[in-house]
Parts: sequence; C-alpha cells; structure tokens
Amino acid sequence: MTGHPTTAVCRALHVARSTAYLRPQPRAGGFYRRSTDREVLLDIMSVVRERASYGVRRVHALVNRSRRAHGATPYNRKWASPDLVDGLVTLHEAVVRTQPG
Repeated sequence: MTGHPTTAVCRALHVARSTAYLRPQPRAGGFYRRSTDREVLLDIMSVVRERASYGVRRVHALVNRSRRAHGATPYNRKWASPDLVDGLVTLHEAVVRTQPG
C-alpha cells in the first residue's frame, strides 16, 4: 500500500484496519432513479434561489407545501438519489459563493 505497516498508518489516521483493505465495488445496475427526481430538484432549486440561508428541513417543508398545493405527492428527503444530492451540493456551493458579504 504505502510501504509502511498498515496498523501504524491506520492508527495515525484513526481509522479501522478493515477500511484500509476495503475495495468498494460499483453497483451493477446503478442507483434507482425516480421519475420525479428532476422535478423535485427544480422545485428545490427555486426555493434555494429565493432563500439561500434555509436549511434542509425548511427547504423540504416549502417544497412539499408547494407540491401539495399543486396536487403532487410530497417528497421524502431521505430517499434522495445520489445525482439529486450531488446537484444540491453543487447548487448550494454556487449560491453561497454569489451571496454578498
């Protein structure tokens, strides 16, 4: 690995030795994608643009309130697909960079 004993490296990094040997395998079928992910992402983006300082819970509440008002089903934030999460992180970084102050 690094030419140093695995035990010493793991102890210095405060991680388990099993982590050093872990070789993650990619998913065969990829992640499950919901047909509404894109739609929810656009709803979240519109809320974040207006209220960049809001956290996950408040944004989730506003998006679901809006979805219920338009007759759509509420979205469970715990079921977010990896693409949706990556998109949100990128969006949040962009919004934070453009905020004055």
